Amino acid sequence: MAGQGEQVISRLVTKDEMLEVYKAYAVWMYMQHGVRIKQLWSDCGGKDTGNKFSKFLVEQGMEWRLTTHDMPQHNGVAESLNHRIMECVHACLIQSGLPKSLWVEAANFIIWVKNHTITKVLGDVTLHKKLTGQKPSLAGVPEWGQRVWVHSRDGLKLEACTWPACWVRFDARSTHAHHIYWPSICSITMERDIRFTIDFTTVYTSAPPLGRVGQALAPAAPSAPTQAPPAPTPIALAVAQQLALQKPAALPPPATSSSEEEVKVEDKLDDEVVGPVTPKRHKGKGPARPGVQAA
Repeated sequence: MAGQGEQVISRLVTKDEMLEVYKAYAVWMYMQHGVRIKQLWSDCGGKDTGNKFSKFLVEQGMEWRLTTHDMPQHNGVAESLNHRIMECVHACLIQSGLPKSLWVEAANFIIWVKNHTITKVLGDVTLHKKLTGQKPSLAGVPEWGQRVWVHSRDGLKLEACTWPACWVRFDARSTHAHHIYWPSICSITMERDIRFTIDFTTVYTSAPPLGRVGQALAPAAPSAPTQAPPAPTPIALAVAQQLALQKPAALPPPATSSSEEEVKVEDKLDDEVVGPVTPKRHKGKGPARPGVQAA
């Protein structure tokens, strides 16, 4: 049910369920908010033009307006709203990686968010406050399809007491219940004891990111080509030459005294002497022989 007021969505398995759904909505609007539906806009679809549906509108005194076939612009408010809702549903399904069969849960969550935010028609007042008089709060609204941990009381003491699942929306008939989707069994249940995972930031390097449940892995991004280092500029070359000229010259070895040099030379000569020592010869006389006395 679409319009400038609060939006409500209902899932129909077959078209003949339209009459019962509309009756329930009309009674709910009157009993909860004191509003009677006076005019109904719809297209010429077969789900709304049956004899039973037409008879019910006549009995209730409701005015029925039908648009011309193949002219959706005549019912522009509802058609535009449906288009925007389905765009948001597509974004939720792609981002979360959950199966397409959960599109109704995603649509309910999108409509709930829209009813709790301001619109251009009403200005600074939300649809929820306009209808109920209570100011809504969107603090802590989780992301659709976010991973949660559900507490279970059925296990033994030494077994796991929490199980991972996916959050899809709040329950409209309870203030503390949540609709939880279980990927392992492809089923939705209502749970109360849940804990949302903390927010974290993932930085991907060369490895491809891991997809969520039911989502294929994304292909690895091609690596960037290696770039050669840039050529030095004339200014950089001039600075390098100036720094090379400013380097200090090598210092000569320290000077030594003449006495130290003589000692070092003598030590070197002594180390180089090899073999027996030859006696010195004297002028005029040779060496004395043993056992012979000189005259």
